[in-house]
Amino acid sequence: MTYRTLRVLGDSNTQGYWDEEAYGWFGRLKSKVLTDFPYQYGFHNCAHAGDTIIDVYHRYFSEAMQRGGHYLIISCGTNDLLRRGDQDNNTALSSELSYETWNNILCQAKKDFPNLFVLGVGGALEDCLPFNGGTP
Repeated sequence: MTYRTLRVLGDSNTQGYWDEEAYGWFGRLKSKVLTDFPYQYGFHNCAHAGDTIIDVYHRYFSEAMQRGGHYLIISCGTNDLLRRGDQDNNTALSSELSYETWNNILCQAKKDFPNLFVLGVGGALEDCLPFNGGTP
């Protein structure tokens, strides 16, 4: 039997911050997988509330890449959308920097992890977005 490791990077939604049980979707995934495949998987949640793609970039190179594994899930973007276009916020990212950072992480992660999954932010009405449409 081969032991496999699954890691996740992301924000509060991934961490489980707003979950009453502080379990989140990753904790629920862990519970389901361990029920169906006991002692075959290890899990490491590198997600932190408030993280943007820049934070995920740093966490990737300082935590996820260093520890390796078989599976990596990256799920973030809510904080990037919330802060975009806010010129008074020093954590706001331009679309170009966000795109470049995503590209750098994904190019490296494809080399480091045999199985890479990206979960995006759910759909939104363009009228509600803090920027004028366009590609993030």
